Amino acid sequence: MAMSKELADAVSTTLGNETDPTTRVYGAAVEILKQKLGDEFLARKVRKAIPHDPFLLNKGGEQSEEEQRLHIQRVSSLADALYKLEGQKGFDALCNRLTRKRAIDPAYADAEVAKLIARRGYDVEIKAETGQRGKDFDMVVRKNGAPDLNVEVTSSDAKTFRPGTVKNILQSKRSQVPKGEPAGLFVLFPISWFNGQPNLLKELEKVTNDFFRGSSRYNFVCFIWHPVEVRGNTFIHGTMRMPLKNKRAACQYEDLSFFDAPTERKEEWDRVRAGEPVTPEPEKNFDFMVDYNEAAKAKVVASTTGS
Repeated sequence: MAMSKELADAVSTTLGNETDPTTRVYGAAVEILKQKLGDEFLARKVRKAIPHDPFLLNKGGEQSEEEQRLHIQRVSSLADALYKLEGQKGFDALCNRLTRKRAIDPAYADAEVAKLIARRGYDVEIKAETGQRGKDFDMVVRKNGAPDLNVEVTSSDAKTFRPGTVKNILQSKRSQVPKGEPAGLFVLFPISWFNGQPNLLKELEKVTNDFFRGSSRYNFVCFIWHPVEVRGNTFIHGTMRMPLKNKRAACQYEDLSFFDAPTERKEEWDRVRAGEPVTPEPEKNFDFMVDYNEAAKAKVVASTTGS
C-alpha cells in the first residue's frame, strides 16, 4: 500500500529536516494517528495529558526512560497497524473502538492481531460489537476461498501469571464465537508473566490443552507477548507467538500460515537473541516508513531498509 500524497506531504511538513530515525518514525506515526483518529484522540492518548493513559503512557516529560520507550513503541506500532489495515472491511469499526472513552488496551490488541494476519496476505473484516453471545467476536479472516475463520482477541493486564487466570480467560471466551464455524482465539499477555516462571510456556500449554478437552469450538489458541532485548543503547521490541492447535476442533481449518514469521524477520530475531551486535534502525519495526520513503523520499532524509 503506497502512502497517499496528502499523508506523505503532511508527514513531510511535520518532520521537516529531522534526521533522527526515532523522531522520524514517531513523528510519522503521530501524523497518521491524527488523520485516522483525530485531534481529540491525540489529546487524550498521545500528547501529555492529566490523567494520562495507563497503556499509551502519555506522561510527557514525567515519563521514565522505560515509559518513554514503551510510549514511542506503542504509538508507532498502532500507527503501523492502522496504515496497514486501511481498506480492510470494518476499518471504521476498529477506529471507533480506539477512539471511544474506554481503556484502549483491548482495541489496541485487536489492531495488532488484525495487522499480523493481514500482513500475511489474508483479508480481515473487523466486526462491529453486537453484545450477543456467540456473535460478538472481533474479526473474520478470509483467504483463497477457504471457510471464514472467526477470531476473538483478548488481553490480560494481570502482572503475575497464575494458571487460574489463564483458565478463566479461556473459559470466558468459550461461547464468544458461533458454533459450527472455524474459530481462533488470540491471548496477549505481559512480559512480566515470565518473572519467576521458567516453565511458563509449558504451563500455558497445559492449561490450554485442558481447555481443549472440554471445548471443540476453537481451532487454536495463540498466545502473544513482547520481549525486549537490550544491546548497548539499542532496545529491540520483539513479538513472539505460541499457537496451540486443538485436535478436537469441531470444524477443521487447515491454512494457518499467518502464524509463520517472515524468514528474514526470524533470522534477524535469532541473531539478536544470540547476542550479535545491532545498530539502531527503528524504521525496521514500522513498515509504513518504507512506503513513506518511497512516496516522499525527495522530501525527507531517510536511511531505512525495512523488511
